[in-house]
Amino acid sequence: MLPFVTILGRSLPMYGLLGLLGFLLGLLFVILRVPRFSLSRDDAAYIYVFAALGALAGAKLLYLLTVLPRLAELVRSGAGAGALLAYVSGGFVFLGAVPGGLAAAWLAARAYRVRLADFMPLLVPALALVAALGRVGCFCAGCCYGVECVSPVSVVFPAASLAAPPGVPRLPVQLFEAAVQLALFLALLWFTARPRRARFAAEFYLACYCPARFLLEFFRGDDARGALWGLSTSQWLSAAGSLAVSLYFFMRSGRKMPD
Repeated sequence: MLPFVTILGRSLPMYGLLGLLGFLLGLLFVILRVPRFSLSRDDAAYIYVFAALGALAGAKLLYLLTVLPRLAELVRSGAGAGALLAYVSGGFVFLGAVPGGLAAAWLAARAYRVRLADFMPLLVPALALVAALGRVGCFCAGCCYGVECVSPVSVVFPAASLAAPPGVPRLPVQLFEAAVQLALFLALLWFTARPRRARFAAEFYLACYCPARFLLEFFRGDDARGALWGLSTSQWLSAAGSLAVSLYFFMRSGRKMPD
């Protein structure tokens, strides 16, 4: 765990650095892989950048929705701007990044007069790659921590952790999800290798990620996620995503599936 790193005498958050690294690696992936699909490199790069901005906005908006009752309570109690800013400036919910990124990418594709579906084989693997680095950043910062558990893989966060209670052995659920995202990135490279399957990249990703995220949520120990009827916000969204993908494939069941 390394919440901050010193570079040229300045202390920088590892979460932000790894997020930036993920963004740059995703952009590099898009630029290097775009010739395989005979698409415009400029269009792909611009759509990726807009998708990344939309993903950030969507992840932040969903986070704010999960903490809205706490924000309302702070406002009613007359809390200062500093307390409110602490909530506004920190925290993201990854599942909010998916619709936010898709919406921004769709708008960008319309602006460039291209089909978004043609760029999905580039954008979706890049999303998994960025998410993998982002979860490592969560681990370094100590946010999104796992349940208390004594096991060979458990970790103890230091006092410098930004969120996780120090001195308590916990499952490194952030690294578990990072491994899932990295595995999905590699799986998507295989899945999009054939042009007829490539256009189903988003469906493939959601069909794999949503059930995995639903299960991983049971091992989360942080309570700043929102909950309803015993399930977290991310679990409800994961269930909805799984249902939507299942219905999509059911509706296509009478048609010839891609090779």
